[in-house]
Amino acid sequence: GQENLFVAKFYCGNAPLSNILQFSEDIGIEIFPNPFTNQATLKYSIPSGSKNATLIIYDLLGRQRNTYKLEQTEGQININASNLSSGIYFYSLLTDGKTMVTKKMVVEN
Repeated sequence: GQENLFVAKFYCGNAPLSNILQFSEDIGIEIFPNPFTNQATLKYSIPSGSKNATLIIYDLLGRQRNTYKLEQTEGQININASNLSSGIYFYSLLTDGKTMVTKKMVVEN
């Protein structure tokens, strides 16, 4: 498929995180429900041939809070928020060491 290139600038705390994100129809990531209380489901799809696919959850200060290794090119995993306090978090899909997608999630404990 045809790929589109977007430049996105994120701020975590006082430190800007500049990322070049490539999106294609082969990449998808969604948490539901969102907002959620204790547990949510993450549905994902990544391009075949991607290596070292990882989902990382960050707090607003840019600290990594949870990390999940994604073993298949598509599937679902359960996100446990028992160690997260109420608030806004970001979740990023990384493949081959590059951030592919970053989205927001809300935890309401």
